[in-house]
Amino acid sequence: MAARPLPLLTPPVVALLAAGAATLAGLLIAVRPALGIGFVAALAFVPIAFINLRLALVLWTPIPFIQYLPAVSVGPTFASLVVLAAWLGSGRDRRIAGNAADVGLARRAPLVLALAALVVWVTMSIALSEDHARGLAKAGLWYTAALIFVILVTTMRTARDVRLVLGAFVVGAVLSVSVGLIATGLSPVDSAIETSTFTEGRLKGGSSDPNYLAAGIVPAIILAAGLGATTRSLLWRWVVGVSIAILTIGLGATQSRGGFVAFVLAALAGLVLLRRYRIQIFAGLAVLAGMVALVLTVTPGAWERVTEVDGGGNGRSDLWTVAWRIAEENPVAGVGISDFAVEAHRYVNRPGQLTAAALIVDRPHVAHNTYLQVLTELGVVGLGLFIALVVSILTITFRASRLLAARGDPALASLAGALFVAQIAWLGSLMFISSGGDERLWVLLAVGVVLRGVAARLPDPLAAPAR
Repeated sequence: MAARPLPLLTPPVVALLAAGAATLAGLLIAVRPALGIGFVAALAFVPIAFINLRLALVLWTPIPFIQYLPAVSVGPTFASLVVLAAWLGSGRDRRIAGNAADVGLARRAPLVLALAALVVWVTMSIALSEDHARGLAKAGLWYTAALIFVILVTTMRTARDVRLVLGAFVVGAVLSVSVGLIATGLSPVDSAIETSTFTEGRLKGGSSDPNYLAAGIVPAIILAAGLGATTRSLLWRWVVGVSIAILTIGLGATQSRGGFVAFVLAALAGLVLLRRYRIQIFAGLAVLAGMVALVLTVTPGAWERVTEVDGGGNGRSDLWTVAWRIAEENPVAGVGISDFAVEAHRYVNRPGQLTAAALIVDRPHVAHNTYLQVLTELGVVGLGLFIALVVSILTITFRASRLLAARGDPALASLAGALFVAQIAWLGSLMFISSGGDERLWVLLAVGVVLRGVAARLPDPLAAPAR
């Protein structure tokens, strides 16, 4: 009889690996403390992901908010790869769950087809890019967003999962703002944590840009309010209140027009769609508006910057003009993924006045508008697929709120309503940033689909009892 091969991870091998990892962690902490702490966190994250993928997704959710901090380094990429590997290894568990209940995508063929079509179209647009390597790198952001969406929808199953993910989303935003405010208060402008200081008097937190930070703050405020309304614990309501206060201060400190546009859209959507909570919404808006106004008042030049359409000549309106010119000449397929910045300077010498043409030519920028960016790079086809997918998910989230209320879960229904408003807020902020592949956006979209699955599995009180 042939001898059985020895298992790869025998106790001595595990002990040896553990000793080596501990030694390496100690050396890194001694030489570069931030990197060493990150290495220890990564070591702890790996077994969590393979033992409990849903917990790993909850722990992963705040990371995109702080991914540009130097202390985080390559942590976000590593965590995403670990989550992907754990998800691929849990295929059998997902199939078993899918046999028992709808996990979100199995019964939504149009949604799956729209997502797949968008990914395929993004891939095809790489061929139009002048630099295929740069195009592939930009397409990688869309691939990552699509994977995160699919992983969340096929993994998260319960109302508890939804609350944990949305709570982690709020934690990420609070952490990003807090690190930025604390670092700015304790360090000069040339702090080692460059992304946590004010740039031109504006807070960036753990994001690469104040506008990107604001895009996450507004939905986080809405979700925090929604989570606070679903808990009876006085302690947790105090935590939610403090979190909203920190986020509101952070929103004012970003001085982001996109953030304030998102705030107004969220307020209007909440007043129109969440009618039973209008009094609470009015009260909350009054408090938040007062806090934001206070921050803008004590910050020199902040109010002028927020109210000026072109921000005193920062070139955004010129970028939009150039984007329309590119789209008019390349309406169907666009110029190729990531090529807006490459093509923009070729459309400067056209009829029509531009006040920041030198900026566009000398320092190429993105379009600072996701919809125009997608239109110019992916054409009408790409923009149509993106909008169709987003509108489909918004509809699913809204129906989830209605269905949860009809099936006797008003707390979860109000949270679904808050999520719907948060999604609208983020989509509104996309008018001022180019970030269609932002992982945080796709987390919010995925949770909406998960909530629809949760609502579908609740018993219908009006259904006839089974014999």
